Amino acid sequence: MASPTTYLCLMEVEMLRGRILELEMQVNEHNRRETEDKARHFEEAERREKEMETRYRDKIDKLEEKLEAKQLKNKHLENNCLRLMVENDALKRENTKTTVEMKKIETTENGEAARKLLEDEQKKTSEYRKRMLYAQMKLREKQENVEGDVKPWRLCNICLEEFSHLSEHNPKVLNCGHTLCFSCCNQICLAYGIACPFCQKLFIIDKEELVNLPTNFIVLHM
Repeated sequence: MASPTTYLCLMEVEMLRGRILELEMQVNEHNRRETEDKARHFEEAERREKEMETRYRDKIDKLEEKLEAKQLKNKHLENNCLRLMVENDALKRENTKTTVEMKKIETTENGEAARKLLEDEQKKTSEYRKRMLYAQMKLREKQENVEGDVKPWRLCNICLEEFSHLSEHNPKVLNCGHTLCFSCCNQICLAYGIACPFCQKLFIIDKEELVNLPTNFIVLHM
């Protein structure tokens, strides 16, 4: 028969075993809940990530649609501008032809009346040209408003002023093919001529002759 001391020891061992088993169950329960929480948090994070990805894709699609629409509008404006330039060139040729005809008619018996008639026609032609240039300017302004800034080819690369029909901002073409405004040409013209600030090509010209440099009408009308 076991002694009372031995019996007490056995009781304590059983109690400890029960306590250990209880702790193990608590640990297992804690681990299970922690695993479930992690899985739930992971699923929530994955869901949010997918939602963000979907929103970003939608935004990208909308931006691409806007960009495509903007490009189409710009293309339409460019086509209109080119059409006006072609019409302008045709008008110049017609005006030149009219001038030649006027000089021929001046030698005829009714030259004075014919000259007046042709002068009236030239005035109409000039007025039409002014309207065309105004329409080109409006198209250009509309295009610049759509795109947010002035086109770089509309600016002098030296002073960054916009080319215009004003004498100081008139685009002049150097012998090398580069374009500067008249004001910058005048400033860089030395006693021996001009050295192009872009390609360094030197050509002889007096300041008085700068006004005779070719005008770049393309950048004015684009």
